[in-house]
Amino acid sequence: MNKKKTKVVISGVNIVEGGALTTFQSIIGAFSKFEDISLVCLVNSKKHFGNYNISDIEFIEYPLIKKRWLRRIKFEYYDCRRISKEIKPDIWISMHDMTPTVICKNQFVYCHNPSPFYQSKLFDLKMDPSFFIFTLLYKYLYKINIKKNKAVIVQQDWLAHAFKKWYGVKNILVSKPEENDINNISLGCSEQKSYGTYFYPALARTFKNFEVIGEAVQMLSTRNPQAYAKLNIILTIDGEENKYANYIYNKYSHLKAINFVGRLTRNEVNEYYSKVDVLLFPSKLETWGLPISEAKMKHLPMLVADLSYAKETVGTYDKVTFIDINDPNALAELFERCITGQHRFEKCSYVPNKDYIHSNSWSELAQNILNKACSKLI
Repeated sequence: MNKKKTKVVISGVNIVEGGALTTFQSIIGAFSKFEDISLVCLVNSKKHFGNYNISDIEFIEYPLIKKRWLRRIKFEYYDCRRISKEIKPDIWISMHDMTPTVICKNQFVYCHNPSPFYQSKLFDLKMDPSFFIFTLLYKYLYKINIKKNKAVIVQQDWLAHAFKKWYGVKNILVSKPEENDINNISLGCSEQKSYGTYFYPALARTFKNFEVIGEAVQMLSTRNPQAYAKLNIILTIDGEENKYANYIYNKYSHLKAINFVGRLTRNEVNEYYSKVDVLLFPSKLETWGLPISEAKMKHLPMLVADLSYAKETVGTYDKVTFIDINDPNALAELFERCITGQHRFEKCSYVPNKDYIHSNSWSELAQNILNKACSKLI
């Protein structure tokens, strides 16, 4: 007699690109390796999952949900209940922040949007109204149904702390969005040398904080022209992306030390990692900060934000300096010291919080979800 398979629904109808799609694909891949699991995936389009054997996984498409926010709300809090009654899943995993209304005893939500924990300003409203609204809206969307979950899944300890404090969530799984364990890379002692070329791979969003770089470069150009002449800052925007990008380009494009290269392909980003001296990452908000992990793999020195997300992503590393993201004068001084060979990067370490269950791979996260759901499902 064949053993009944555990039916798992993974819902991500709003996910079509970027890191969220990579995460969605990775979790599907992790669960597909369990022979005793029947997998149903609610997606925007099957085309995003061409690497999977469709015959082994049931993909149900909902292409219209992303087009209207009202459709998304209806889907999460009305349609999902109907779908869950029809499918009768043992486990339901929502991959896009919101906790839907479903009939399922083992419900999980993956929260990767940190915008509710960002202090928006009028500048954000002026440059990126959608993001400004999200910082307010998501604070309440996260709250709906959140305690119905067996566990909330986040990418870092600082997000786990925030959910625990804001929403009283006790069961939290912390899952690193990477397969490789790169937290213990050792480069030996940092040497004092000249660092002239800096790379900041980031999209044109207000929280990416391009202006602190522009102001620092402007200050250096008048403070030390000789050092400024040796400085090369590579930014992956070109001013055409949106209002914020246009603002940054118009304000700082006269500075010859700043090179606006525009959006790059993955291969082009990797090529830059092999050519530059230092990763520059002053972002105010991230759930992880993937370029930091990528730069570690390339053994690059780093100037990164002195914030919790960055310290957790950097982990244990030998060539890093944490910077005040609101102090362009200090950054200008740091550029000057790096260029003139007076700066020494430091060693840092990070110890994961023992209050949470941590996953260091997608397969480990899948196993932890199954463990949380019910031991008899393993």
